[in-house]
Amino acid sequence: MNAREYEMMYQVEDEHWWYVGIHRLIFSTLTRLHKSQGEPAWSILDAGCGTGAVAKGLRQFGRVRAIDLSGFALQFSQRRGLDGYLTQASVTQIPLPSDSSDLLTSIDVIYMVPDDNLAMAEFHRVLKPSGILIMNLPALEWLRGEHDLAINTVRRYTPKDLQSQLTRHGFTIQKMSFANSLLFPLVAPYRLMTNWLPKGGNDMPHSDVFLPSRPVNSVLRWVFQLESQIIPHVNLPIGMSLFVVARKNEQQTF
Repeated sequence: MNAREYEMMYQVEDEHWWYVGIHRLIFSTLTRLHKSQGEPAWSILDAGCGTGAVAKGLRQFGRVRAIDLSGFALQFSQRRGLDGYLTQASVTQIPLPSDSSDLLTSIDVIYMVPDDNLAMAEFHRVLKPSGILIMNLPALEWLRGEHDLAINTVRRYTPKDLQSQLTRHGFTIQKMSFANSLLFPLVAPYRLMTNWLPKGGNDMPHSDVFLPSRPVNSVLRWVFQLESQIIPHVNLPIGMSLFVVARKNEQQTF
């Protein structure tokens, strides 16, 4: 992503309905998993930490390391008090030993990587046996739009393809659900409509990351937070993204 998108992300991440909703889903999922294991102090890697909101929240579960390839992103992460936790590195070349992490989060990252199989292989290498992988990724190629151009999306995923890829790299899926589903009937037509609207020849593509009016943002936050309470119990059938919880297999299977 370009510097403008990171700056916008940093400005809205604590209030924007989408970020608030996905963070709630991540942390509520981790709270349940953490309690089920007796609340140990996990060794955690946030792979592709962006502006640092997720990495900051992960500190409640253990010791966190965070990497991102972008120096712009790491500057914003430093503002969140994460300076001692950060390393500039690619998710395809993670500077950590093998079998060193109990938990690896990668939230909306590997869809921008030219070869996401390299990232998957690194995630598997870095995680301990039975280590937990949590990802969120954009879904369904036909939803590609101007937002994807602005943030350099290489690919969007289907459940079938993502499941096959994770299995091939030695993971067992524990949870896979579409997310951003309750708002899908509104968001999907908007995304498709903007693809047909005429654009100025010199206009740079703009992402969907902007803070709507307070009333609109409040309603959307409520809807997505409701969804975050549904997903742990039901795999939603359609949505703008895919939320995945997987474990590294005890024995290598690929």
